[in-house]
Amino acid sequence: MNNPLMFNDPTGEEPFTLAAITVAALVKAVIIGAAVGLAAYTLSLAVTGNFDQWNLLGAFKATFTGAVSGAVTFGIGSLFTVAGQAATTLTALGNSIKEAVGGFGLAVVQAGTHAISQGILSIVQGNTFLSGAAGGFFGSLGAAAFWRDCKNGYR
Repeated sequence: MNNPLMFNDPTGEEPFTLAAITVAALVKAVIIGAAVGLAAYTLSLAVTGNFDQWNLLGAFKATFTGAVSGAVTFGIGSLFTVAGQAATTLTALGNSIKEAVGGFGLAVVQAGTHAISQGILSIVQGNTFLSGAAGGFFGSLGAAAFWRDCKNGYR
């Protein structure tokens, strides 16, 4: 009667656990993005010799923008991670992209999507689209190459 294995989920696709894992990963991405935004704001002022101009409003804006950037980047990465896997019919578009352009092409498409989102966030911050887009594009390609090397055991 009291068998703990009676109510298990052999597929591992219990929806509440998947949702909790996804939310936890999103929160982690937002926190990391916020921390990077604040650190970048503080370091950019320190490096340029303008640390005396550091203020709470500027720090809040950089932290908020970093958090939004982390959430957007997490969403794009999750979309393409799911798209790159041949698991369900929901990934048909991603599978067709991957089949058409290959693994490297998928990384380039993902990098292009990151470039557009980071370029738009750069405009919101008052910078140029190109500076944000270039950072998003090359950062995404670098992360994809790093992930490939880690996955293959290269160190």
